[in-house]
Amino acid sequence: MTDRKKSGVAFWATVVLVVALVAYPLSEGPVLWIWGHTPLSLEAFFVIDAVYEPLEWAIDKSPQPIKEWQHKYLALWGWRR
Repeated sequence: MTDRKKSGVAFWATVVLVVALVAYPLSEGPVLWIWGHTPLSLEAFFVIDAVYEPLEWAIDKSPQPIKEWQHKYLALWGWRR
């Protein structure tokens, strides 16, 4: 007999996927703030650039309201383009 209160693998995989899809774009602001306020090596710059390049590509292909939202969000973190 199975316990209906136990969450299945599919449920937790969905939770992880949703959190990742939300956390990844929202993490760009804090990462850029840290990058602007600490001395990072050139290698760190390349890593940050590589990690967020897919997001920047997706934003570039997005409708204007999404581009504006990202610009405003990053401006909250002190990032100016």
